[in-house]
Amino acid sequence: MNESKVIIISGLPCTGKTTLGHKIAKRYNLPFISKDAVKESLFDSLGCDTREWSKRLGQATYPILYYFME
Repeated sequence: MNESKVIIISGLPCTGKTTLGHKIAKRYNLPFISKDAVKESLFDSLGCDTREWSKRLGQATYPILYYFME
């Protein structure tokens, strides 16, 4: 059976999570998927006009991330 690995990096805003994630992905030749990138793609596709809508799009990123991890 092929073993898969997932590395999850979490933390406060503006603490370097994305920078660290890119470095780890490059070092170990792993794909890099970020919540912010998924949310930005949703913004680009669906638009965003209110703070409430932005929060809803942010919440919608989690099922997408789980899909990628599977």
